[in-house]
Amino acid sequence: MPDIINSEFYGDQVRWFVGVVIAVGEDEPKLGRVKVRIYGIHGDESQVPEEDLPYAQTLVPTTEPGVSGLGRNPYLQPGATVFGVFLDGKHSQSPLVLGSIPTIQTPSITQLNNQSQDEKFNDVTKQTQGFTVPGTPGTGTGGRTGIQSALAGGLDSFNVDPDAPAGTNVQIAWEYFKSLDRYPDAAIAGLLGNFLAESGSGSPIDIQTSARGDIGLKVPEDQSFGIAQWYNMGGDPNSRFAQLIAFCDRIGKPKEDLLAQLAFVDWELSNTRWLGGEELKKKPTATLAAIHVHRKYERPALEKPKKLSPVDGQPMRLHEAKRIKYAKMVYNHFTRKAQ
Repeated sequence: MPDIINSEFYGDQVRWFVGVVIAVGEDEPKLGRVKVRIYGIHGDESQVPEEDLPYAQTLVPTTEPGVSGLGRNPYLQPGATVFGVFLDGKHSQSPLVLGSIPTIQTPSITQLNNQSQDEKFNDVTKQTQGFTVPGTPGTGTGGRTGIQSALAGGLDSFNVDPDAPAGTNVQIAWEYFKSLDRYPDAAIAGLLGNFLAESGSGSPIDIQTSARGDIGLKVPEDQSFGIAQWYNMGGDPNSRFAQLIAFCDRIGKPKEDLLAQLAFVDWELSNTRWLGGEELKKKPTATLAAIHVHRKYERPALEKPKKLSPVDGQPMRLHEAKRIKYAKMVYNHFTRKAQ
């Protein structure tokens, strides 16, 4: 006689799991479900793509109503390590997350040894953690002249914050995006963290409007230019570099002008949907904003050999850790809040 109880009823054959949250808030209806890449089950992106991962239900405490849209949903974030159980036992298609396991993500010894000099910001970054710089906490003003005054009196009138861990261009860029009143602090930090990774140099490090790279990458005419390293593939008249030139011509500014390049960033994010401008504004942290800008706006090559991001398990693009580090540095300094 078959052992019906042990093979048919949930609870008699429990299968536990540990995994990493990959995506949140994308399910319909909005029930707080998350996609989890489960260790020993799903492998990496090449084995089980994100779209094939099953949604996991999440457990909420008994202090929540749990019916008719009442109460609060879970607040898990991509990259969280979670623990749970499969509701369907050995079939492993109906995961239930019971809780999260706090983790601290740190670089390996190999990663630390491979850091370039401009990534070694530890001492400078630590100076901002006490938030001793002048200004009103949370405003991003830092006691400096605002961008409107800088625009009226010229960039030379901008009152530089001497305690900032990045140079004048980064400070002006922060004030510029704040003045537009449509980019949250995390989004601005994500943009500037990427620009520092793309064009940053000097001491203190700063974004460079005349920076050039990728020269002769595929053909002799290739180059990338400016704070975001807009690419000019073989002199393509439809390239983003060509669009920058056309934009600067329309507003009567040289392509090396900082405010012209910042305005072009805003123009691209507002007018080119695939660059992810609207999604960027919804990212809750500097880390997630930096990764979003990295993948959607900058779009560098994938790491070789292939690596997966420790944040969400997606294939990692070049210098992800550096972009996140700079974004958090910018956010912490200008908001007086730590992330």
